[in-house]
Amino acid sequence: MNDIEHRSGTIRLQRSELAVPGSSPKFFEKAYNSNADCILLDLEDAISPNDKVTARKNVITALNEINWKKKNKTISVRINGLDTSYIEEDITNVIGQAGDKIDTILIPKVETKNDVYIIDSCLLYTSPSPRDATLSRMPASA
Repeated sequence: MNDIEHRSGTIRLQRSELAVPGSSPKFFEKAYNSNADCILLDLEDAISPNDKVTARKNVITALNEINWKKKNKTISVRINGLDTSYIEEDITNVIGQAGDKIDTILIPKVETKNDVYIIDSCLLYTSPSPRDATLSRMPASA
């Protein structure tokens, strides 16, 4: 991972996080108006394989059309894992079309530091502002 650059971001409280399935746009407005500090737009486990493409489009629309910052929300997107066929489209489409609106990218099922490095490398070539989002990981097993 590129550790040379470091950007100081806006510090926001993270007292609570609300996970919203990308396949359910009816919940986006509720999340926006909620008291949660962080909104996690989920493209992974909460989405059935048949709904992945639609969920991705919904998340892109929500990121670009809802002014999350107006309510001081931290926006996180949980992408699909490296072990899936969905990861490339998550990065290319969601990050490519709305990466500048995302505060944190949650990488599921991380096995090694190389998994994070792979995502970081992909972001360098995809995101309009590749260093604007922070990478966060979920271990594969406890």
